Amino acid sequence: MRDHGLEVRETPVGFKFIGEFLRSGQFLFGGEESGGLSIMGHVPEKDGMLACLLMAELVAFDKKPLAKIREQLYKRVGTFFNERRDFRLERASQVADLQDRLRVKPPLALAGSSVWRINQTDGFKFIMKDGSWLGLRASATEPVVRLYAEAAAKPKLDALLAVAEKIIRGRS
Repeated sequence: MRDHGLEVRETPVGFKFIGEFLRSGQFLFGGEESGGLSIMGHVPEKDGMLACLLMAELVAFDKKPLAKIREQLYKRVGTFFNERRDFRLERASQVADLQDRLRVKPPLALAGSSVWRINQTDGFKFIMKDGSWLGLRASATEPVVRLYAEAAAKPKLDALLAVAEKIIRGRS
């Protein structure tokens, strides 16, 4: 989106936050990890069917298979590897302890990369100078920490996941 001069905005988890931006008329579309998205002028709720129809329209318009369209996109913006994992902890107090540790003494480097900034919109998202990132977010309903990571290469992703598990388990 940035390569088209458009603003990218992150929200806390929950499509209701994305829906508010869509209602404001300031944003063209919004989406989240489960494939739900919506567009300006449509319902401000996630709509997986809309996502599928838009992809079908893209294939019909470009007259190319989806794999070819994706390949061209990767050439333009690069590839990304990402993963989400859930870590169940025995007690809710462990989640609170983790949040306190990250708030008081956040890591300044992860998996060999310096942390450029930390976004605390919803949990802790450590953004590295190389563009990779690691997110840790506590579930609001159970003693679970949700881990999200993204990197341009699979080995870097694996390294982020490994260090995240150590952080969650209190071994870093």
